[in-house]
Amino acid sequence: GELAALGLGYDELAQTNPGLVLLSVTPYGQTGPRDGWQHTEATDWATSGYQYFAGDPQREPLMLPGAQAEFHTAQAAALAALAALHQRDRSGRGQSIDISIQEASLTTHAWNAVSWTHTGHVLRRLGSDVFRCADGWVFWMRRGLETNLFALIERPDLFDDPRLEEMEIWRDINSELWDIVRAWCAEQPMLEVYRRAQELRIAVTPVNTVADLLASEQLAERDWFVTPPGTADDDRHPG
Repeated sequence: GELAALGLGYDELAQTNPGLVLLSVTPYGQTGPRDGWQHTEATDWATSGYQYFAGDPQREPLMLPGAQAEFHTAQAAALAALAALHQRDRSGRGQSIDISIQEASLTTHAWNAVSWTHTGHVLRRLGSDVFRCADGWVFWMRRGLETNLFALIERPDLFDDPRLEEMEIWRDINSELWDIVRAWCAEQPMLEVYRRAQELRIAVTPVNTVADLLASEQLAERDWFVTPPGTADDDRHPG
């Protein structure tokens, strides 16, 4: 709005430079009921919907670390600017791009908005996706109707449970089902859970400590750790 206040909107600037690409990034866009509102990373994260389903269901919502809203916005802004420059190369004319941090953050989540627009379902906090194992932790990407899960946790009886045949019912007993999975994980070695899950095409990965990484057969096979010249033989660094 600062250029407009000076009487220098895009139309005025384009009279001098028809190929001008002008990109604006504001919290809520250049127009609309919130066009003058201030913001912080916390309000960006909250008003885009992310914070509503981040954290433990029994606790307050949480922020993710780092400038996540800014990262999402920068990605949208960069792509929009590149598209506008590509179009200018073809037509000779530029354009004005209005990026809202709230909208850019909202649209980068795969299920947040469409869960509401297509099914009327509001995503809520489900709790941590990091599950304790007998000797460590795994991260579990929970994706809904995934019946391979029953084979993994050695519960073939669940294949015949009529409550687990439809997504809506699966969602209703979500907590009960994942309590069973957590109890199973607690008795299994971390790498065993990971390998067996991968074999069944279930998205699970170990939460590695530094010691786990140093002992990784894959990283050793790839010669990923190196010993810098002039250091002790056991002084290994990421290559």
